[in-house]
Amino acid sequence: MKDKNKNTNKNKNNSIYIENNGINYIDVITGAWYSEGVEFVLKTGLMNGTAKNQFSPQLNITRAMLITILHRYAGLEAPSKTSHYFTDINEKNWYSDAAHWGKEQNIIDAFRGGKFFGDKILTREELVLMIYRFAVAKNLQIYASDNLMAYSDVNEIAPEAVKAFNWAVANGIVNGTGNGLLSPKATTTRAEVAIIFMRLNQKFGYLKLKKY
Repeated sequence: MKDKNKNTNKNKNNSIYIENNGINYIDVITGAWYSEGVEFVLKTGLMNGTAKNQFSPQLNITRAMLITILHRYAGLEAPSKTSHYFTDINEKNWYSDAAHWGKEQNIIDAFRGGKFFGDKILTREELVLMIYRFAVAKNLQIYASDNLMAYSDVNEIAPEAVKAFNWAVANGIVNGTGNGLLSPKATTTRAEVAIIFMRLNQKFGYLKLKKY
């Protein structure tokens, strides 16, 4: 379903223009498979551009990026003032609050040595698991029957991510990557994540974004 918000216009170069911030994103072409998702995340402020006039749709998503988007989706809920769960994060990190919030919500865990590794590029199964844990934390509908056997690479999914993939596929949050594959070990781009959050909001309508 096309977003009816009037804050997006097409310009003569077929790139998208967001009136909220007065920016024309020259690397997002109107009508591209991901353009509607990009419009949604830019208008709501869930995601920002990566540089002036650029969204970088093909850039891979990292742990820091995804937990920040989830934090914004939840309305920037404040973490405990005394929390400091990761040894490689301090208050100067742009994703500090989001990471500590994510730990308190059981969305993310620390790696060995208490590290967060914010620059780590996420696989599809890691991304789906984080979003599923968010759904659990926020009491969204998480029941889903087993519907993954149609995918030939289902056995490649890490055991802890199987339930998350079932939920995500059953609710139309993620789809296969083609040729009967889920590609759980593949990476995910900003374009794909924009579409995923548009679908998440269409399905559950949880968006509680605050201005920041």
